[in-house]
Amino acid sequence: MPRPLLAALLALAALPASAVPPPVREPELAVPSRPSELSGFGGAGPYRLYDDWLVVCDNVASCTAVSVLPDAAATLQITRSGGWDDLPVPVLDLSRAGYDGPTVSLVLQPGDRHAHRTPGRRARTRFLLHRLQAGRFGLAPGEREALLAAAHDARSAQFAGPDGRVLAEVSLRGLVPALNRFDHVQGRTGTVTGIYTHGEILVPLAAIMPPDAPSLPAQYGVEEPDNARLGTRGFLLVCGTGVARRAGDAAVWRMASGHRLVAVDCGVDGLNGGRIWLVTDTAGQIDLASFPTPDLPANQPLTGFLPNGWFDHATGQLHALELGREAGDCGSSLTWQWTGTEFRLAEALRMPLCTGLARDLWPRTWTSRLVP
Repeated sequence: MPRPLLAALLALAALPASAVPPPVREPELAVPSRPSELSGFGGAGPYRLYDDWLVVCDNVASCTAVSVLPDAAATLQITRSGGWDDLPVPVLDLSRAGYDGPTVSLVLQPGDRHAHRTPGRRARTRFLLHRLQAGRFGLAPGEREALLAAAHDARSAQFAGPDGRVLAEVSLRGLVPALNRFDHVQGRTGTVTGIYTHGEILVPLAAIMPPDAPSLPAQYGVEEPDNARLGTRGFLLVCGTGVARRAGDAAVWRMASGHRLVAVDCGVDGLNGGRIWLVTDTAGQIDLASFPTPDLPANQPLTGFLPNGWFDHATGQLHALELGREAGDCGSSLTWQWTGTEFRLAEALRMPLCTGLARDLWPRTWTSRLVP
């Protein structure tokens, strides 16, 4: 192993938990008025910010827009896949408002009352959302496009329970350019499937040339709890002799390809503590594992250390979770698949702004297809 790389790992292991830098900064209340690129973790990410809305599109042109006012009582998320007949799907999260009734009313608050008004016709402003699961609400399929059309000129959406009490409000500033971004990425601009860029073209480019998810051959592993010799070798290699051994500080798995995966814990605890991962080839040569990040423009691989990492030997997948703050509402959730010779990114969820968004709603930036 190169000495500078080993020295860097030893320095990381010696850091106190508070010295491990968080992946993102908590956003300021002032949000840029123009679309801008946001920084991802480890480099620039595929994010666009439009006033109070964040847009992320993944490698198969599936796009997510989410309201991002910090720590609001409600979050509205809109997703749309790139297929010709895929429609936008809004989901409301009211878990922070503490409401979990069967229905919730959405009332659009008008913006410019003179904008885009059809003479002699009053725009619809009220919609009924139904419970999907605890704290989550959605619209019937036939109502989704009607809501987005009515929201074009609204400044916000208020949500009320059956008794009329207002539970939360979501800003709609930036929603129109956010959904226009959907149409641009998915080739829908000027087509009959465009949201706010609706036109007369019948077939969008996305339907002619749909992006394919990369295919990954999946290989499993078997834990070798009795392989103490390799575990000790890995521990001494990355932690050195000055770190006291602890129970479970090294684990070894034998992969179906004959390689071995070694996980070493040098005592890096705290919010983003984790282990250092090594791989041996079939000849027994050991080196730091490499984890590519093709969802980021720089595609700078992560090497060795992963925050909050754990390995599922039954699927051959290694997971890592990096949090931006203790609330757990921002950061990255990444999964790599062992393919027989290397780890490749299988899925990436990233939320660059700490706004209270539940982890299962983090936007997806990368997906793949596993081949048995």
